[in-house]
Amino acid sequence: MAVGNVTVNGVRLAYEVSGEGDPVVLIAGTGMSGNEWEVLGAGALRAAGFQVIVFDNRGVGASDGPPGPYSVADMAADTLGLVEALGLGPVAIVGNSLGGYIGQTLAAAHPELVSALVLWVAAGRTPAFFRRLMEVEAELRSRGPLPDSWYLWQYLLISLPFPVLQHDDVVVEGVAELLAAGITWSGDGCAGQFAADVEWDVLDRDDLESQIRCPALVVAHELDIIHPPAAARAAAAAMERATYIEIPGLAHGQALDAVAVVIPQIVAFLRDAQAT
Repeated sequence: MAVGNVTVNGVRLAYEVSGEGDPVVLIAGTGMSGNEWEVLGAGALRAAGFQVIVFDNRGVGASDGPPGPYSVADMAADTLGLVEALGLGPVAIVGNSLGGYIGQTLAAAHPELVSALVLWVAAGRTPAFFRRLMEVEAELRSRGPLPDSWYLWQYLLISLPFPVLQHDDVVVEGVAELLAAGITWSGDGCAGQFAADVEWDVLDRDDLESQIRCPALVVAHELDIIHPPAAARAAAAAMERATYIEIPGLAHGQALDAVAVVIPQIVAFLRDAQAT
């Protein structure tokens, strides 16, 4: 295992490389540090014969948190710089949520770098409901900084299905406490990363999907209100070589609950991509 830091685009990124085999870069979602991939399948990928690269995106964990707002393009440039600094490539990319936005951007702009792409709750046009919420947030942010507590409602809304939000106060309070304790922002990371999400979610990026020509696996959660199944299926159809799978009964932020089903599918997909 190799642990270190590299400075790219003026931002110091903390990373970890483990395992042996073809490299797979795991890109985290909003507020998620790289080491959280250990409970989301990194070990299974190593056991399957892949080298695993995880890192803290700008604004979270042990990486720098420069002044925001951030953009997905900024964070894709960070990832590109990390891969180049480590002398890797081509690499497979697995991205969850915001990490998937970064992965799409890299796959479209640098097809020589990305050999395969997994988009986990990260593909397809956001519905009008969620775009409207993001527009409100952008307007409020234009008037001044938002407190970190503002983002709790978003985490709860995307992490739990509506029946739980409606009827199970114990679960909601427990998740709220875990979220409050479980995110280690650095610098301006909270506002910066959420700004990247808002920018991505309110714009129409259908043209990007047709530029993704590597093998792709699109993973949707049935109850996702950010990238609902119909939108994710349409995104997969627009890609040249994409496969679509759907996990029943889960909301956007329930990746941990999906691991037992999703990770074996990812391993099989990456092995098939190796063989082509």
